[in-house]
Amino acid sequence: MRKRRLKNVLWLILILLFLIPACQTTPKPYQEMSPKEKSVWMLSVYNSQYEDYKVQAIRTDLTEAQKEVLREKKAILTRVYPMISVYTGYASNGVIPEKDLEMTIVSNLETLLSML
Repeated sequence: MRKRRLKNVLWLILILLFLIPACQTTPKPYQEMSPKEKSVWMLSVYNSQYEDYKVQAIRTDLTEAQKEVLREKKAILTRVYPMISVYTGYASNGVIPEKDLEMTIVSNLETLLSML
């Protein structure tokens, strides 16, 4: 019984040794990402900000200043989503998206990330 447990532990360690290097701990710099990777990044930032917005929007103890920030956040979320959809469509079809579109999206996402 003890020998079998030791064997299982050794197998687990061996498997983990192969899996750990496969896990990338630091993301690529934005400039080195492909358009598809950028679209995934854009969607992940958008989704996290949208989830944050939903959590904050249902609070009943918000000050007027906090409500104004949420209104602004909602406007940005509403404005940037169609742009991200277009960018993602281009990237998934192998078309290199326009640089202006990318910069507009990134600027909006940076604004969202800076809001508290």
